[in-house]
Amino acid sequence: MLIINYLNNSLTNLISNLNTNIFSIIFELLIRKLRLMKTIQASSLTYRINEQDTDFLSLLSGIIQDHRKYLVDCILNTGLDRYVDYKFSQRLSQSEINDLKRNLTGLKNSVVNLDKYKPILESINKYDFFQLPNVIFYNEIDQRLKENLIQTELNFNAHKRFSHDHE
Repeated sequence: MLIINYLNNSLTNLISNLNTNIFSIIFELLIRKLRLMKTIQASSLTYRINEQDTDFLSLLSGIIQDHRKYLVDCILNTGLDRYVDYKFSQRLSQSEINDLKRNLTGLKNSVVNLDKYKPILESINKYDFFQLPNVIFYNEIDQRLKENLIQTELNFNAHKRFSHDHE
């Protein structure tokens, strides 16, 4: 009976140690996997991507592009004319607004140039959790709008000068 109790206790200890070791190994593997995961908050969505994924930069580019699309859509849906008036203190004709809408639609559908988003990439590499800052996106949007507004003004002045010269 003593031998049976001894074997029973030994077997219980062995199973307990084995369970602890298996749990430790599984836990360590999960921790390693989590260390490789990046969590990115963009607008109202949260993305989790593995930084060792062969498509990591492609996935990241897609997240950045989706966020840029979201912000452009917000501007277009809430009133581009109001946004331009607020940012640039300019009131535009419907024709000019339509030109800007086409231009912004082109931006939102264009491929993301990751060089423009280098600070974001560096932060994502540095931190496991990162919330995309809107300021970089709005700077790109505003730059696109500014270029279009300048071109519109140049075209208007050239047309005005041409009309004046031929009167």
